[in-house]
Amino acid sequence: MNSTNITPEQREKLLSHAKLVDLIDSGGFGKFSTLTTEADRLFETLKRARMHARWLLAIRKHGSPAQAVEAAQRGRDEARRQREQLLDAASEIRQARDALLVSLGGDRLAGLFEQLGNVEAIAAGFNQLNAAKHLGYANSSKLAKIERGLHSSQIPVWMLKRAAGVYGVSVDYLLCTSDRMQGDGMPSAVMEEMIEAMKAEWARMTNRDVIAVQAILGRTALLEGALTDVEMATQEALEALARIEILNPYGWRKLRGGTRLLSAVERAVAAAKHGQRRTKEPRRAFA
Repeated sequence: MNSTNITPEQREKLLSHAKLVDLIDSGGFGKFSTLTTEADRLFETLKRARMHARWLLAIRKHGSPAQAVEAAQRGRDEARRQREQLLDAASEIRQARDALLVSLGGDRLAGLFEQLGNVEAIAAGFNQLNAAKHLGYANSSKLAKIERGLHSSQIPVWMLKRAAGVYGVSVDYLLCTSDRMQGDGMPSAVMEEMIEAMKAEWARMTNRDVIAVQAILGRTALLEGALTDVEMATQEALEALARIEILNPYGWRKLRGGTRLLSAVERAVAAAKHGQRRTKEPRRAFA
């Protein structure tokens, strides 16, 4: 290598490597081992210094060590929450895939994805020459003029219809009069079958939810009736105790456990009324 092609930095690096080789060859392997050990120790010290510096910056940012620890905990909790959301999203995707598999069948679903792959491959390799051949032109020069707007006044109607079929869009979209890309009456078997499958799965899930809600409302109605009976019974017990107190004003005071019995009946009445109010809340929510 010519020395004129070596930069000063490269020269210093080569010299340091040469010194290291001379040191090892001259029997200074022990010194070399000591230097590597010291370098490892310095690296660990640098790592600890970086960690302490980040910790001090966190304390200065949040005001106190306790707040810095809380902020770090919140960060970990947020990361854990995002991970759980990703896992939930992955689970929902798997459920949707399994639902499509059950609804369409394995072979049919594989065929749909194969059609989608073919469409994507055609779109990826659809150059101007291929497009011109699909549109009925022998070469791409006329199509190039149309795309540049140089031949826009002489575009035949059949060409617009054929272009809409080739590109899979509507004629209005080609004429820039609509943002709707879906073709007018053009076959879209893949999309239609997927939409039908999604509709069927949505109907199945809706029916399942309706059945579950009806079961909840039925159980709530039964519970509401039972709580009404409990409230009436406890209210009658409370009135009976009040009647006993009226008929035996002095004996009631001397009865052992009478006050506790009265308090228990009052709590039972209050709990029954509270439970009856709570059972009406789901009914109002689904009304």
